[in-house]
Amino acid sequence: MGCNHLKTSFVFIFISLTLSAILVSGCLTFPPWIEKYHVHVANHLPNNSHPLTVRCQSKDDDIGTHTLYVNEEIQWHFCTVNFNTLFFCHFWWANKDASLDVFNGDLSDSCHNNFVNEGKYTCYWTVREHNICLVTDDDFGRCHDW
Repeated sequence: MGCNHLKTSFVFIFISLTLSAILVSGCLTFPPWIEKYHVHVANHLPNNSHPLTVRCQSKDDDIGTHTLYVNEEIQWHFCTVNFNTLFFCHFWWANKDASLDVFNGDLSDSCHNNFVNEGKYTCYWTVREHNICLVTDDDFGRCHDW
């Protein structure tokens, strides 16, 4: 009976400390099943273009609506325990608009193969005149036309 109580206490303390660390820091690299992601959305439209308006959100987090001028970007980070996390953005530029997922379970592999910075996987999106692309290590991995 004493051994079971000790095991239960240890599990409770471990879970409490893990959750406390997540709440304080926003993310943890330990335990290993918690993945850290950093999402960038950058305006690489032609010089002297109309500004780009971007609104990004998930079911739980609204990143907000942002006006980006050429070479400006927005960025945010989050943690996920599973790959059910979904962030999507709506883009408006001049007379064009597009909506797309900037992070989901399928895209997570592209971010894994992308830049790793401070233990975070990076999803780097660039908005250009003809398309919106996820940048991978060596090229533009996934592009969506306006």
